[in-house]
Amino acid sequence: KSNNELILYLGNGPEGRGYYTILDKSSKLEKINSLPSNLDGHPSISTDGKIIITDTVVDKYSERSLIKYNTTSKSTESIVKFYSPTNFTKDLRCDFHPRLSLNNKFAVIDTAHEGKRSMALIKI
Repeated sequence: KSNNELILYLGNGPEGRGYYTILDKSSKLEKINSLPSNLDGHPSISTDGKIIITDTVVDKYSERSLIKYNTTSKSTESIVKFYSPTNFTKDLRCDFHPRLSLNNKFAVIDTAHEGKRSMALIKI
């Protein structure tokens, strides 16, 4: 979120699973209650703090999603969904690990949807 504040997902946080903020050099966690706790991903926040993007775990169709969360309207939107090959599991899995561009218009993700590890540029 800033030079001294991080946003992270905890599967077993003090208020249950979900997204939390933590201040640098502190053990104080604050749950972001408006962000859906079932997404379980790797968050990245826009430079203005208005958008959070995160990936999801693989669903029952072996697909992984990139989700956009608007911090003002508290709404979520699926940006893209890619097949995650079944041979990329456990230690070999390929999470998206989304990273927003400085202008907040694009995200770069890691993906294996074409059967090999690569990166994709996604318009947000």
